[in-house]
Amino acid sequence: MSGNGWPTIRRFARTLDEAFPDSRAGWSEGWARPHHNRWASRLLAVCIGVALAVVLVRWIDWSIA
Repeated sequence: MSGNGWPTIRRFARTLDEAFPDSRAGWSEGWARPHHNRWASRLLAVCIGVALAVVLVRWIDWSIA
């Protein structure tokens, strides 16, 4: 109970899972959960960065030639 005698009730849901208790709402909040496989996330980020760097270097090389 709060100080005014009324029970404290959350007026609005904090997450989509609370607002829409459906199995389809869980995928949209995957970023909020702790990562269980951090090495895979880091490896993916490095691969994306290297691929973007290669594309950028090739584009600059092509535009100069």
